[in-house]
Amino acid sequence: SGTHYETRLSDKPVPTNVAELVAESITKQSLLHRSKQIEGVTDPRSLNYWDLINFGDRFVSMDPEQINLRREFLNYAVASAPTLAIGHAALGKLLSWEVINGIALNPKQHVDLAIECATTAVDIDPNAPYVTSSSGLINSRVGQYRLGIELCRQALLAAPSTQAKDALAMSLCFAGQPEEAIELYLQVFASTPAGQVFN
Repeated sequence: SGTHYETRLSDKPVPTNVAELVAESITKQSLLHRSKQIEGVTDPRSLNYWDLINFGDRFVSMDPEQINLRREFLNYAVASAPTLAIGHAALGKLLSWEVINGIALNPKQHVDLAIECATTAVDIDPNAPYVTSSSGLINSRVGQYRLGIELCRQALLAAPSTQAKDALAMSLCFAGQPEEAIELYLQVFASTPAGQVFN
């Protein structure tokens, strides 16, 4: 609704859905700012873990060189911090994205590795919304619809953000259940501040 940009003079607590939008907006702006700072970096050793995730998880282009660089950064993040779930989830998400877009050089290997990444991420941190929504998307993209939807619902319950609604809606579409997905997308559209574009 855009209300999270307005000054608020009230003793009442901010509603959960508005607080989630605030957090999401701040995070998005911070990551976009940092992304601009690290543009052009090609050596993963020069970045910290969170920069690696930020670089690897965001969409850059369909250029194979850029996709390979994203994968390299996420592989490096997983290798450098194997006990952190987010790296596994981000890598699995990229691999499954390559498969559904028809650009994976070895689709079977990508699918197997993506599932392994999702399983590892959930095993490490089963309550993190990013982990469960990413793992839900991964499973849905590779045809494990029931588990994918279940994980996305878990993420949405924990943090009813735009990202969580989008992940669940996509998982429902992959599973051939567009009715609920349309309702979720309408909610996302209604809560998207003016001037922002949501596909």
